[in-house]
Amino acid sequence: MNQNDTFIRAKSAELEAITGAASSIRDTDFAAETAELVRLQVLEQAQLATMTIGRQNAGAVLALIDSSVQGAGKGLGLQPLA
Repeated sequence: MNQNDTFIRAKSAELEAITGAASSIRDTDFAAETAELVRLQVLEQAQLATMTIGRQNAGAVLALIDSSVQGAGKGLGLQPLA
């Protein structure tokens, strides 16, 4: 084996190591971006669920107020809210 063959083999091994490292970096970047996407999707779903519950509870509170005004307001001459 001559000096050129040794040099070529060393550079081939170096290229293979660099290619593997670059692939690992791309995989890590992709995994990080995917995790961030999932995190944002979970936050969005939680926000929508919170808003839905808030709207349902607000409707229940308004219904209670309306029914109490209708029931208690009869003797006071109060009119229900429109």
